[in-house]
Amino acid sequence: MRKPVFVAVLALAACLAGGCTDPEVAKRQHFENGNRLFAERNYAEAAIEYRNALAQDPKFGEARKRLAEVYERTNRPDQAYSEYVRAADLLPNDTAVQLTAARFLFMARQFDDARQRVDRVLEREPRNVQGLILRGNILAGLRDITGAFDDIEAAIQIDPTHGLHHTNLGMLRLSQGQRVPARLAFQKAVEVDPKSIQARVALANYYWAIGELQSAEVSLREALAVDPNDVLLNRLAAAFFMSSNRLGELEPHLKLLAEKSGSVEAKFTLADFYILARRSEEAETIFRALAADSRGSVRAQTRLAQIDYSEGRRTEAYAAVDRLLARQANQAAPLRAKAEWLQNDGKLAEALENARAAVAIEPQSITGLYLLGNIQTANRRIDEAIKTFNDLLRVNPTATAANLRLGQLYLSKGQAVTAVTLAQQVVRSSPNLVEARALLGRALLRVGDDLAAESQAKALLNLQPNSHEAQVILGELAVRRGKNAEARLAFTKAFEASPSSLDALTGLTTLDLVEQKPAAARARIDARVAADPDNVPLLILAARVYAAAQDPVKSEQTLRTALAKDPTSTRAYSLLAQLFIVQNRLADARKEYEGLAERNPRDIAARTLIGILYEAQNNLPAAVEQYEQTLRQEPSAAVAANNLAWLYSKEQLKLDEALRLAQIASRELPDNPEVQDTLGWIYYRQNKAQQAVSAFEFAVSKDENNATYRYHLALAFVQADQEAKARVQAESAVKLRPDYEDARRLLQSLSGKAAGQG
Repeated sequence: MRKPVFVAVLALAACLAGGCTDPEVAKRQHFENGNRLFAERNYAEAAIEYRNALAQDPKFGEARKRLAEVYERTNRPDQAYSEYVRAADLLPNDTAVQLTAARFLFMARQFDDARQRVDRVLEREPRNVQGLILRGNILAGLRDITGAFDDIEAAIQIDPTHGLHHTNLGMLRLSQGQRVPARLAFQKAVEVDPKSIQARVALANYYWAIGELQSAEVSLREALAVDPNDVLLNRLAAAFFMSSNRLGELEPHLKLLAEKSGSVEAKFTLADFYILARRSEEAETIFRALAADSRGSVRAQTRLAQIDYSEGRRTEAYAAVDRLLARQANQAAPLRAKAEWLQNDGKLAEALENARAAVAIEPQSITGLYLLGNIQTANRRIDEAIKTFNDLLRVNPTATAANLRLGQLYLSKGQAVTAVTLAQQVVRSSPNLVEARALLGRALLRVGDDLAAESQAKALLNLQPNSHEAQVILGELAVRRGKNAEARLAFTKAFEASPSSLDALTGLTTLDLVEQKPAAARARIDARVAADPDNVPLLILAARVYAAAQDPVKSEQTLRTALAKDPTSTRAYSLLAQLFIVQNRLADARKEYEGLAERNPRDIAARTLIGILYEAQNNLPAAVEQYEQTLRQEPSAAVAANNLAWLYSKEQLKLDEALRLAQIASRELPDNPEVQDTLGWIYYRQNKAQQAVSAFEFAVSKDENNATYRYHLALAFVQADQEAKARVQAESAVKLRPDYEDARRLLQSLSGKAAGQG
């Protein structure tokens, strides 16, 4: 494009040679040069000329208008918006620029300003159809629905042959929940303007939105027949086929987008599709080309490293991202990739560090926030993960995956009511999402709404006939109703559908033990442990089965293995201590673990167990000393912190230190009911009733059959002056453990008060 520059240089030289100093002449020369360049689509140089004209006369409205058009053509909407508004202020009688400025103001949700500009146009030109349509949309934004309908219907009366007007009416009808009138309007738009891509796309979107996927596809294909090369239309087609996982029909649309749009994002999307389709060579070809393009170089090199990682070349993958980060540390893409790999490789602390760094660089990145939330969850930082997913939802409130993860986290914390609310939101937006139905069913089961939980389980089976989660829900409901045969059938179906389901295995094992069938339970558990020997919850379940089958040696061996894999398992410590008590081996076991701790001072499990065994022998001073030594060795040793907090809670002067220790344990073991019970007891001792209630409620939600947790919750309710709720919990505690004298006395006291008030 040398010629226009040459012309501009000659004009400037002529002006200088002739002593040209007239700003009016100069601005006109720059403006005409800009128009010539604009006509030749040399937008970058045209913008320079228009800005030169404005340097001569900042109030040159025509130059501002053309500069705004340049920005719009080059996809710079923020600059276009600013220049159109300035141009409209300078050209009050230019209808086109007034309406364009109003359109940009409308998109920026500046409804009042947009309306004033359109009103002035319609005062001069009351039958301006474009103005009527625009004002109708603005009024809808201002929630003046009647006025919006009036304007759009007036535009249709003036020009009934324009499909876009009927499309606008359809969108307005749909926003008001008027499905049938909306459908008629969208269909009318196609009827009056059959070649309108916008009309056909609007009809396809309508069908897609209401779940009529077959009709949506027909409309989409009809639109493609009109113009198979339309970029926006192919983008919609790609999204449609992606949503239904029809990868075979997705490729041609992605290829067209990559070729026609010239967009770096479109090329990345095509390459990512090839990865999804396991065509890594084609993906690598695109990524290598993008790696040479400054607009996508770092991301493309990161994607190439991700291919290396996925194909087993992990050393090369890590080396590639480390080279990128060595050149420039503040790059989010390689940090996210590295964080994901570290998580996969079990290096959770390093994964968390990299994920946090990526989010610090790109705090609005949906991908980065989602990854960080998942890694925080894996690190048992549940409260942090909840905050991260809430941050993500502030960026994108409709992010289904984030709402789902948030619901699962709240359920894990025992906040089942919140989990129900979130799951219901996801089910409403994605009624065919099996994970959402499963979450809703589990949450409803937790809040005690058995009928609704059963309904969700059946809906889940309609979507996925072999759903093990649905069968687990039905099995737990049957157990509650005392229908063990039904429960066994449901748990069996769940186990057959998913042999790795711990819930299904636990359900069957519990029934076996209740029905005195330890041999059947053991055969099943042996097979599962052989298949998954590193699963700590499975090992703890197996230890219970071995103990019930009168094999204490195997039970002890299994619990020792569990603690070696997870020194924070309070359940494993408790079962092992109970085993030693039953066998009258407390002293011998303590000496054995003291020897282990002496040989390996960093064996936190051995050190913690010594303290537990001292407690079992009622030697509390020695237990305290042992836990204190353990925490000096490892300040975040959660079980030692919890147990020491409980012992300190018996002394009024050590409540603050007890609270600090319990909070450490809670941070490290956020899902553990025993830890929450300790935390709640300390709050109760400090007369912090609401905090105590919250902690005890969590403990009860995690272990509904624990009489101690219910008794403690009853005490907290009394402290909070909620005696009716206290009585319910005391009754449950006595029902669970009829010989629980403290709970029985509390219940009698509460019942006496209730009778006296009556």
